[in-house]
Amino acid sequence: MKKSIMFLAMALCLAAWCLMASCQRQAGGEQGSGSSAGGKGEVTLTVVNRVNTEVSTENNPMLKYIREKYGFNIQLEAPPINNYNDRLQIIMASGDHPDIVYTWGWDANFLRWAESGMLNPVDDLVKPYPHIMSNVVQANLLPVAQAGPQNLAYGIPRASSLGRRGYMYNTKWLAKLGMNPPTTIDEFYELGKAVATQDPDGNGQNDTFLLSPDANVWDSASLIVWAFLPPSNGAPDFDGVYKIREKMNGYYPFLEFMRKLYAEKIMDQEFFINKTYGGREKAFQGRVALLHTQLGVCEENHGKGLGMDLEFALPLKNTAGKRVNYLGAAQWGGWLLPVSSKKTQDALRFIDWGNSPEGFEILNWGVPGLTYTSYDLKNRTVVQTDEQQKLWNTVTSTYMTVANALEGIQAALDRDPQVALSINQQLTGYLAAVEEIPLPVYRLPEQEEFNQKNPDLITQKDQMETKYVVGEIRLEELKAFINNEWLPKYAPVEAAYLKLMAARK
Repeated sequence: MKKSIMFLAMALCLAAWCLMASCQRQAGGEQGSGSSAGGKGEVTLTVVNRVNTEVSTENNPMLKYIREKYGFNIQLEAPPINNYNDRLQIIMASGDHPDIVYTWGWDANFLRWAESGMLNPVDDLVKPYPHIMSNVVQANLLPVAQAGPQNLAYGIPRASSLGRRGYMYNTKWLAKLGMNPPTTIDEFYELGKAVATQDPDGNGQNDTFLLSPDANVWDSASLIVWAFLPPSNGAPDFDGVYKIREKMNGYYPFLEFMRKLYAEKIMDQEFFINKTYGGREKAFQGRVALLHTQLGVCEENHGKGLGMDLEFALPLKNTAGKRVNYLGAAQWGGWLLPVSSKKTQDALRFIDWGNSPEGFEILNWGVPGLTYTSYDLKNRTVVQTDEQQKLWNTVTSTYMTVANALEGIQAALDRDPQVALSINQQLTGYLAAVEEIPLPVYRLPEQEEFNQKNPDLITQKDQMETKYVVGEIRLEELKAFINNEWLPKYAPVEAAYLKLMAARK
């Protein structure tokens, strides 16, 4: 798998950017005019991508290295992340487009650009490029970029790591309580009672919690959710029948269990005001025992230096006694190729290089000898001095990659080579103990239309579920809303989903 490539460029006003882009395209020649990576020629590619503020977009040594060694002169515009989508809409509306555009998600804007003929369909274009084929096409990622009546792909997804989900637990707390990491829902509850009542942080107060979801009870809680019901985006219920979430056998039992956790103060009493990663931050503050995560995710170096020691544990067993992990499309946005560009083939060569082992290494770690000493792709370990790492933070990041993962694995399992080797060993154990079920990749226009037309209803449903969990309404009130308000309006989506799943059997 290959790390996603991020391209650096100064944020310019639209008029100045358009003038620059026009000049660069004139200088760069026609489609296919550039040399291959490592060749003698040079091709200039204009790119729009979102980049974290720590990375310097001027005189970037990695971009200079790529230009000198591989012949790609990347001219990047990097709008601030917080208004990237707004800036991107202005750029796409201008009619003067860059050679490569990064889209954060395959949203309504993307669909509009694809269906209006602004973007190249890539299904056939990518076939001559072996690294795109191996890291993107063979991973079945192209369907996430499909649009239009023919379901053609109008972008190249940025490959990301496969999510081997489980949870991290505070080893010091569990040791003090004399308990092991839970493997079932019953053990999960028993640990929760102990965390809530036996003062594991030793401050003399009952102010610690088992978990803290991010605002919505479904968010950051799949370690519990999947014990009750599978994902409703392509997995059948435990009885083998495809259903929407609200009709799955475990829908109400899950919410009832969460209500029980809240009532007994096992769950954070203010989870509903969490922002993104709010539960994660509370775990680092020593207020929460368990943290939903993925194998190989650093999670602030496993809590070291924060007064705790976090360890990874396998997902809980479901009602059938199985540990199951559902694998969705491992992608994080992707790359669009505007039809107005004269350098589509050059852009494809660059994206292909970014999905190669060599491109994956450079885009993730920067300049050999300058920002890192060596890299072991097989074990996903990097050797860096403190000085190299400090410089590396200003040169590249996961935002700067074309692919975030190669063969489904991120560039580094951990900064510490010994920890990385340990995670590799954990992966072997994970795959032996956990059944992995791939979820189908598909587009459901009826769902997209429903989301656009019913934002208030969607918000109301989230609120009703939360109100039930925190004890503000009774189960009968929630069921009345689901049966009388939600399901009738959601019926067209349900019918389309069930028809699609029936066709896939």
